[in-house]
Amino acid sequence: MNEGYRDYLKSQHWQKLRGAMFRKQGRSCAVCGAAATDPHHITYGRALVWVAHQQLRPLCRECHDVIHWLIDTGKLVYRSHKVSRRWKQTMKVLAQYHFLPEPGDDNALSQ
Repeated sequence: MNEGYRDYLKSQHWQKLRGAMFRKQGRSCAVCGAAATDPHHITYGRALVWVAHQQLRPLCRECHDVIHWLIDTGKLVYRSHKVSRRWKQTMKVLAQYHFLPEPGDDNALSQ
């Protein structure tokens, strides 16, 4: 994480945006349902100040780390700029790597 981004995470703008996301979307992880602690950027604007709370998803630390690991290792590469498509793609890749079950698959996480 670069110094500029660390400074941004301390800014009043980020704190307001983070608060708005939790108020609108709740405090449950959008992946596993555990207590959410982290906002995850699904997409970034051209500058961070253009990010809206709709472009964030509440995640627990574990799911946030997994998603960033998938991105960093090239297993999750976004092919769309639309937030809804990016989130669907994220969930599909998580299921593919057995981080969450496919719909109707009750045993996926136990493999």
